[in-house]
Amino acid sequence: KIQFSGIDTILEADLKKEAGLTGAEKWGRLNKDVLLHRITSYPIVAEARVVKKYPDKVLIDIIERKPVAVLLATVGERTIPMEIDKTGTVFKVASKKDSQALPVVSGLSFQTIRAGMRVHKQLVPLFMQLDLLQKKNPALLSEISEMKIEQKKYGGFDLILYPVRTKIKVHTDSRLNEDRLQYMMLTLDVIRKLNLNIQIEELDVRGGTASYRLRGETDE
Repeated sequence: KIQFSGIDTILEADLKKEAGLTGAEKWGRLNKDVLLHRITSYPIVAEARVVKKYPDKVLIDIIERKPVAVLLATVGERTIPMEIDKTGTVFKVASKKDSQALPVVSGLSFQTIRAGMRVHKQLVPLFMQLDLLQKKNPALLSEISEMKIEQKKYGGFDLILYPVRTKIKVHTDSRLNEDRLQYMMLTLDVIRKLNLNIQIEELDVRGGTASYRLRGETDE
């Protein structure tokens, strides 16, 4: 008797298939370590626990990966939307519904991409921060329609943010936190009140204070 718990979006039939369970196995011959390895190799599973309970039960507890963003991965000339979690692991192709509900991250190119792959470790703090923002202040995060990763020449990266309610893009560093977003939104509100939206093309908040670039100009 196999009992699953913690399942939200995964189908039991899919988990049984990944675990190699057909229903014809004998309880005494089931190796729980092998089962655990197979189940945690399934990209949608973040963590799992397998317990054999005498005389005939196998209890499998699942923690699913939760998406923090939709990663628009560029592969050759194609763009593939993938759900990505706080560890920087892409685990399934995103649907149109997912793309509307989650922040979009772009700017990364891959030779190939598949479920279970992880992005470079220097990018993981960004996705951990997105997870924190979703839990702490999702309304603030929803003010951003897209964030583009801009790789620096000598390592590291900046972000280009595209707010929902204005065409002004915002240049910031990799430290995407609640204070930085609130400062950005406050500055954009001031710009709107002064009717400068049309004149300003880009806002730069990397230095802790805001500077801007007018449309058609290259210097701030």
